Amino acid sequence: MRPMNFKYVRIQGKNLAKNTMFAKGIFSMCWQLIHDEVMDEEDAALYKEIDDWFAENLPWPPQCKIRSPSYAGSRRKIPRK
Repeated sequence: MRPMNFKYVRIQGKNLAKNTMFAKGIFSMCWQLIHDEVMDEEDAALYKEIDDWFAENLPWPPQCKIRSPSYAGSRRKIPRK
């Protein structure tokens, strides 16, 4: 097996973002579940802690900084209620 030399890994779902028609990233999908009140409070609280850790400890991928359509929505938050 060849060694993988990646700086970033993007996990995405099957749902498409309405504005880009590209698959939504996992962070965007989780924020949507919170926004739609589908995720229970305990899971939502845990997810928010995880998201905060990522935001504080890891650099934003360059594609997110420039809002590349293929990465739109990655780690972009929906405002908390």
